[in-house]
Amino acid sequence: MVLISGMFGQAQPVMLAFPYERPMFMREYSTGTYGVTAYFLSKLLLELPLTFIQSLVTMIICFFMLNLRGNFMVLTLAMFALGACSCSVALCLGCTVANVKDVTEMAPLLFVPQMLFVGFFIATSQIPIFLRWAQYLCSLKYAMNIVLLS
Repeated sequence: MVLISGMFGQAQPVMLAFPYERPMFMREYSTGTYGVTAYFLSKLLLELPLTFIQSLVTMIICFFMLNLRGNFMVLTLAMFALGACSCSVALCLGCTVANVKDVTEMAPLLFVPQMLFVGFFIATSQIPIFLRWAQYLCSLKYAMNIVLLS
């Protein structure tokens, strides 16, 4: 549950920021100030330290309060990697939708199925064979596997 709250908590501010920045980005893109790739990479590189700090603070609180077992740094890095992936997905979602209301309505369509494919609700073996490939697209599955192995 700590990973899921970290995933949603780190993605939410990123996905809500771009609809407000869209007019400025469109103006600067049309004048040739920078391209889409440069904006996307700089935005993600700016979010990495914030994501790491948020992951570290969350894991410090949860590790000692919940008396978690395992390597503290491995758990923190797994949460950081999950946060970085969810920030990337959230930024892509924020770029595709024009206003904040639509972003908040579409976010569960990307993040909630990840809980299904990790195996929280049903075992992965019970997922139909034609949908089982989607589990390899879910960053939550990889973070959960790292946490379970540590």
